[in-house]
Amino acid sequence: MVSKIVGSLIVLIVALFSPVSGQGMGTPMGLQQLSGGIGNMMSRLLNQSGVAVSKQCKTDFQIFRDALAAREYWALRMFDAASKLPSGIFEGNINWIGSYEECLDVKPTLSGQQTVNKLQPFKPHYCTVTIPIPASLTGLIMGNLKIGVCIPNSCSEHDAGNLLVNGFASIPGIGNAILNLTRQQSSVASNICQKDPPGFDAKAKASIAVCVILGCVLVLGTGYDILKYSRVTADKNWDSRRQEGTLGKVILSFSLYTNVPKFLNTQQGGGTLSAVNGIRFISMSWVILGHALPNAETMSNPMSLFGLLRRFTFEAISNATLSTDSFFLLSGLLVGYLSLKEMHKVSKAKGWLIYYVYFYLHRFWRLTPVYGLVMLVYLSLWPYMGDGPVWSVEPPERDLCRDSWWRGLLYVNNFFVRDPGQCMGWVWYLANDMQMYWASPIIIIPLFLSPILGGIVAILSLLGVTIAAGVVSWRHNLAAGMAAGVIQQGIEANTDFYDLYYAKPWCRMGPYIVGIVTGYILYRTKCKITIRWYWNLLGWFLAIGAGLVILYGIHGEMEGNYTSSVEVAALNNATNRTIWAIAVCWVILACVTGNGGFVNTFLSWKLFVPLARLTYCAYLVHPILITYMGSRRRAPNYYTDIDYVCVFLGHLSLSLLAAFVLSMAFEAPMIGLERALVAPHLKHKRK
Repeated sequence: MVSKIVGSLIVLIVALFSPVSGQGMGTPMGLQQLSGGIGNMMSRLLNQSGVAVSKQCKTDFQIFRDALAAREYWALRMFDAASKLPSGIFEGNINWIGSYEECLDVKPTLSGQQTVNKLQPFKPHYCTVTIPIPASLTGLIMGNLKIGVCIPNSCSEHDAGNLLVNGFASIPGIGNAILNLTRQQSSVASNICQKDPPGFDAKAKASIAVCVILGCVLVLGTGYDILKYSRVTADKNWDSRRQEGTLGKVILSFSLYTNVPKFLNTQQGGGTLSAVNGIRFISMSWVILGHALPNAETMSNPMSLFGLLRRFTFEAISNATLSTDSFFLLSGLLVGYLSLKEMHKVSKAKGWLIYYVYFYLHRFWRLTPVYGLVMLVYLSLWPYMGDGPVWSVEPPERDLCRDSWWRGLLYVNNFFVRDPGQCMGWVWYLANDMQMYWASPIIIIPLFLSPILGGIVAILSLLGVTIAAGVVSWRHNLAAGMAAGVIQQGIEANTDFYDLYYAKPWCRMGPYIVGIVTGYILYRTKCKITIRWYWNLLGWFLAIGAGLVILYGIHGEMEGNYTSSVEVAALNNATNRTIWAIAVCWVILACVTGNGGFVNTFLSWKLFVPLARLTYCAYLVHPILITYMGSRRRAPNYYTDIDYVCVFLGHLSLSLLAAFVLSMAFEAPMIGLERALVAPHLKHKRK
């Protein structure tokens, strides 16, 4: 079927563009034959009884047809703007975009009989017509052939689809097959005609109003700070700021003059786990590296993705999902370590009760305002942010977010992956992290009361989530990893793996528990552990070995040389993320306790201090930036390793820049508000 389709298309294009009767394309006769041939083809197309288009579309299309047959320049440009058969179809190049700018730049004019008939000139617009081709027939990653066309703006998406599909249907031998295929999969196909951005609706106006108000408050806070504290000593006289009243502290919370120096400050207090900064930034970069992998629709060679996934050196990227386990570990480590230190300061009973009320409120306040602002701006202002041949005037997740946005803000969205789906799908991590945070006192309080009791609770909890992950994997026949599942079972395996295992806290909490226990060890030892050199060497050897095994251990499956049994895959999915967390925990323990050598020197590099502060905002905004760049593309790109590196570095840099703006404009002020309004009421509860 594919060979017939491709072969027939090639024959059609060659017939249209080949020299006629020995005349070259550059000759008047060749051009006349070309334009005349295309015009005749369009005449036959419009005269087919099965072509259902609107009356005005048909009229305007006839004007285009006649102008093309008459070799008028604007009509030739309009035809030239439509996509043509490219090379590399069997590499997956089935997104034929054409020239978006050329289409919009065409200015049709009327002449001769058209003026006598009082016809009105039309404006062209660009449409993408989708013809479904099942992956079972093509073997391509994307199952839909997408063709860009430049047609009169009186033609709707439905008209564009009918014109093109019926044009293909006229090809002898495959016409009926295409028509039947299109009818059978009409729910899959989607035609898009680019339109001017709509006027600002209520959501967009509200979003702009919020941003304007925020900008005004930032100016007010910064101005107040500069006017009152501009003549201060080199240390900026932070003590004077602490003497401000509540209102003054609230205003200063929005001061860029204060927040930017705080952000750039690399001084770390006593008891700070400085190596965590480096691990946090590297893990965030790893997340962006995995997400920066080009989407098949942005590539002219998407079939090469299968080759990349099978390459040994690429497994650090295909297994980049381990980066989220590093974050779960870091979250559990810091929650355990800092909570135990704080519990030691407050009085028991009533003091603990107040502390844990603040414990939950603090986390919600720390994450939610910034998350909510990003969601508001993303969903309401997306239509006005760009244009292009594949740009959608609606956010990519409009339908998902219309009814489910509130689930994200309540951090339960990971329980609704398929029905109705997640708004901002990448925030599954925030939901998991919050749910683990909610459950963490079940382990932290017993550890504080009794090492034995806490150890038993931690072991049972770790055993429970390990068994749960293994049972889920075994029961649903999951592959030994998300990328391995795509290679072995197809793209649908990705959805099953993600929904049933990857986004569920009872399958992912192992690293978090390991982090809490590590935090307890650092708390009890006060970060002072003497390790003999041979034990230290053995620890590094085992940690590096375990990490490499987890990262590259399923290379044979990625190559397709073998497929693990259901039981082996379940064992891998139950233990691999916890083992990875234990390996990373050794790195942290060794570095914090003075046994890390040059590794600690690197991870504790002061540059990582401000960069680590950007990781939360960078996580929120980087998928939006990646989607934005992909949606504004004018043509698919042919990706090589160097192209991928350049794309990654660009996404990383832009994500950090956007994260800095978001952090200084909103995240830091929200932290300052919490300190101004809540923290003073907790001080007297300490011992």
